[in-house]
Amino acid sequence: MTHEVVQELLPAYALGAIDKNEESLIVAHLDECPACRTLLDDYQTVSADLLYTVPLIAAPPGLTEDLRLRIARPRPQAQPRRATCPPKAAPGSSLSATCRPCPLERPTSYGWCRVVREITAASSRSARMVPAFSW
Repeated sequence: MTHEVVQELLPAYALGAIDKNEESLIVAHLDECPACRTLLDDYQTVSADLLYTVPLIAAPPGLTEDLRLRIARPRPQAQPRRATCPPKAAPGSSLSATCRPCPLERPTSYGWCRVVREITAASSRSARMVPAFSW
């Protein structure tokens, strides 16, 4: 880990907000770098002083019990979502502009929206290619 990266991570390290892998790398760097140790001491002093800058406020009565009841309350089961294909397209509009991604579509298969887009594109190409005959 480079010196610059350690310096960027020192504020989070001083607050104890670093994961174990990064922490071991920072500790190894701190063993060798007196400048980062000094900077860490400054950050730890500031973070300790921050605790005393905000006045303590008592929690409202009943807050603890209310939270315990909310946590213990069973959550309703989520209903499965229904597919939204095919999309509703306004007459005369291009489906590619209004079609949403097909939730049933898998990367290796054709979903309904993709089939509709391809048919629409093919029909618009063929309509331009077929000459109008008049008898």
